[in-house]
Amino acid sequence: MPVPKQIRGIETKQKLLECSSELFWEYGYYDTTIRLISKRANTNLGLFNYYFNGKIEIGATVYHTMRSAFDSLIAEYEPSFDDVDVFLFSSALELYLCLEYPNFGKFFVEISHEPYIYQRVINYIIRTFEQYSRGGAGENFARLAGISISSIKPSIVSYSLSSPDAISNEEYINYYLLQHLHFFGKDASLSEKYMKLFDKYHIALDKKMTPIFEPKDRSVSPPPL
Repeated sequence: MPVPKQIRGIETKQKLLECSSELFWEYGYYDTTIRLISKRANTNLGLFNYYFNGKIEIGATVYHTMRSAFDSLIAEYEPSFDDVDVFLFSSALELYLCLEYPNFGKFFVEISHEPYIYQRVINYIIRTFEQYSRGGAGENFARLAGISISSIKPSIVSYSLSSPDAISNEEYINYYLLQHLHFFGKDASLSEKYMKLFDKYHIALDKKMTPIFEPKDRSVSPPPL
């Protein structure tokens, strides 16, 4: 029985996403071309352009799908976390992945330089600071905090890629958390709370940038489906 056209379309789009993830991991964002993606997916450029508006859209989809999956897993495994907890730990987790997996670190730095991605990220950070940061610091505080925070992670990752082992990953992550806590007006000691979670969970990415986030203690029940 022939596969319905709609199902074939879903399968083709998913195949393009999977192949893009693999290639971004292997070559980085800059060196991955639409032609390479189409060839890996065994399809043609016309179909790629039908499903995605250029490399930036598929790159953004791969990146934001991965981040959203981690956010969901954090919220499920840590049900006592509020929105700020999820934001802070998820931000630190992404830095951890960039430092632990240079392939992902390279992809992150390169895609962060895309104006579309940069604007989405910085707007998200600004909205979070507007909603949750300390008050009384002036109407532009959230915007300035967002600009400052959004510049730290790409700089840390770029430095770590060019100077591996110069600074420990733990120091990078703790520093990054402390900057967030400062702008939120929260006690610096809270950094310890999030740092301990890296010992509690097995956190990883596979070569398709599929998130892995599970308790090291196997007696802990997995989140409900």
